[in-house]
Amino acid sequence: MKFIFINTILYFVLIHSVKAQTGNLQIYCKPGVNIYVNDQYKGKTNADMSGLLLENISAKDINIRAVCTGCITQNIIIKIEEGKTIELKIDVEKEKFTYERITGVAFHFGTFGLFNVNNVFTKADYSAGFTPFFDIKFHPYFAVGFEVMSIWGKPQTNDAARLMVNPNFRIRTIFSPVNNINIDILIASGLAFWPKKSGEAFLTPTFNEQRIGWDFRAAAGAEFLFTKKIALMLNFGYWASSSTSDNIVWITHDSMILSLGPVIRF
Repeated sequence: MKFIFINTILYFVLIHSVKAQTGNLQIYCKPGVNIYVNDQYKGKTNADMSGLLLENISAKDINIRAVCTGCITQNIIIKIEEGKTIELKIDVEKEKFTYERITGVAFHFGTFGLFNVNNVFTKADYSAGFTPFFDIKFHPYFAVGFEVMSIWGKPQTNDAARLMVNPNFRIRTIFSPVNNINIDILIASGLAFWPKKSGEAFLTPTFNEQRIGWDFRAAAGAEFLFTKKIALMLNFGYWASSSTSDNIVWITHDSMILSLGPVIRF
C-alpha cells in the first residue's frame, strides 16, 4: 500500500509539473487556414472556434505559420507562458499575383491512332513526336501560349512515317489541390502543315504531297514541382491533325497521346 501511495503522489506531481510548463494559444483567423507550430501541422481554422485553439503547448517562443491557397504565408514568433492562454489574431492577405513565363518541351507517344482518308480508316503503327511551348500565366489559374507540335505518324501500310507540324495557340487551366502538384487542363488548336516527302504513297496517292489544314488537341494531367521554377509534366489526351492537298483529298490522323517533359518557370 505504501508503494502504491508513493507512486500516486509522484504521478500527480509529474502531471502538475508538465502542465505548469505548458500554456494554450487561441488563434483568431478566418476559416480554412492551415496552422503550423514549429513546422508541425496542428490543424485548420474553423468558424465554430473563430479560428483554432491549441492546448498544452510548451512554454517558450514558438513559430506560428499560417498557410492558405492564394494567400501570403504568415510567419509569427510568439511567446507561450505557463498556465496562460495567449490570444493571437492573424489577418491573412490575398497573394498579389504577378504573371509568370512558362516554357518547356513535351515528348509524345500516341496509342490507338487512325488515319482517315475520306472516311476509310487505317490503323497507325505508332505516333510519336515532341512539342516545345511557351506560356504566359496571367492569372493564378489560367495561362495562354503558343506551341509547335511535331508528330510522326506511321500507318499500317508500306508508307514511311509521315511528319505533321502543328503550330497552335493554347490555353491552360492550372490549379494546386496539394503542395508541389499542379493539375493541368490544356486545349490547343491551330494549323496543320504536312511537308512534302519523296517516295511512293500506299495509303492514298496524295499521301506524300504537301498538305495544309487544321489540328486540335485536348489533354489533362499534372505537374510535379521539384522547385518553384522546375517541374515535370505528365498528361494524357486526344489529338487530331487534318489536311488536304491540291487534289482536295482530306486525310486526318488522330490518336490518344501520352505526354511527358520538363517545365521551367521564370
